[in-house]
Amino acid sequence: MTGINFPDIESVTLKNGIELVVAKSDSLPIIDVSIRMNTGNTADDLGTQGLSDAMFILMDKGTRKYDAGELAAERDKIAMGVRMGAGTEQSSMSYQILTTYLDESLQVAAEILRNPTFPDDETEKFRQQVLAFLATIERNPAGNAIALFNRAVFGPDHPLGGLWTSGLVNGLSQENLQAFHDREIAPDNMTVFMIGDIDIATAKTALEKSFGNWKAKNDSHSKPVGDALQSVARVILVHQPEAVQSRIVVGHSIPRYDAETNTELTVVNAVFGGDFEARINMNLREDKGWSYGIGSGVQRNSSGEQSLIVSGSVQTDKTMESMMEIKREFDDFLSSRPATDAELDRVKQNRTRSLPGRFATKRGFLQSMMASDAYGLPYDYAESTAIRIDAVSLEGVNDRARSLMRPDEMTWVIIGDLSQIEDQVRSLNYGEVEVWDGFGIKLR
Repeated sequence: MTGINFPDIESVTLKNGIELVVAKSDSLPIIDVSIRMNTGNTADDLGTQGLSDAMFILMDKGTRKYDAGELAAERDKIAMGVRMGAGTEQSSMSYQILTTYLDESLQVAAEILRNPTFPDDETEKFRQQVLAFLATIERNPAGNAIALFNRAVFGPDHPLGGLWTSGLVNGLSQENLQAFHDREIAPDNMTVFMIGDIDIATAKTALEKSFGNWKAKNDSHSKPVGDALQSVARVILVHQPEAVQSRIVVGHSIPRYDAETNTELTVVNAVFGGDFEARINMNLREDKGWSYGIGSGVQRNSSGEQSLIVSGSVQTDKTMESMMEIKREFDDFLSSRPATDAELDRVKQNRTRSLPGRFATKRGFLQSMMASDAYGLPYDYAESTAIRIDAVSLEGVNDRARSLMRPDEMTWVIIGDLSQIEDQVRSLNYGEVEVWDGFGIKLR
């Protein structure tokens, strides 16, 4: 059995509330740093969905000390490649740095996180980029397929149901970006993770130099994801003229994350559609040849209901037949063709043998530590992954599938040329049919 061994992990809390987590692994003079903030899309107020994404994209486009060009030059001096982005519940700023430049990198990070100015010219550049994207969505709404599914399942007023519109992007301003920043980004809402050539004492000293005098308190509007809308059979059609493929996203909400049963859920998904060799892809791609690739997945979060979805594109003239095959796969999994010993063995071997690759870099360990912590699990929870996978039984997999899958309560989002597919899709009677535009507005 493949074992994963985490380095020793220590943690401490600074006086201003910042939590510091350090894993010492000094094989190379490099440190991976990730600063996680407990805010994200769930902090967007009603009518401002997308503000969190914009704020994190624009935060490093100018600060009180540097304009965008100067800030880029400061990062380049120390080879500091920053990745920033908002997530559903949490957001992060991550980079890798030589040990000798840790202090300088934290000074730059503090300047970005503490003192962004959201210059009007940079906001305007971003606005034009988003408007160009929205123009593309008007022609190719398949790019919004997952977002439209989430809107249908969670509702338009839910943070997961928000979609960029021209009204939202035109409403971006220095004032509302700054207001979001000031209430959401503060030391008491922040955890700094480090792994590499560093110990807890050295890391704490460096962090206190750059962040220690920041005394702000957060006033976050972040909310739990909560529950989805009540599941009902429903079909959402979106017109994409002359599309040669139809994009299909189908699924339903499932219960909240549970560490005790999550491994079984992972195996269920892998058998059903999560792997290349899984049933959905082998059917529609390998057997029928109707798709270049289609599969299933679980949209996870730590504070509300999740989603089980099947997603992919199929040739236009096989849209109805593909929907029928997907529905049959769901039905059969719960009745005549439950998971088999051979499928379970394949998934166990694939998942176990892939573990060393997931942890081949320090960043792999760091991401695992952060993910485990986000779900209230020990930082080194992944050490027991192989044991947990091996403990999954065939009976457990099939019981889990029966407790989760609801083929008669699925939401279908079908994006394609409605002049060719609408009548056929309606004939299936898979639920009440609505026609939306690419931004989730009901047309009929």
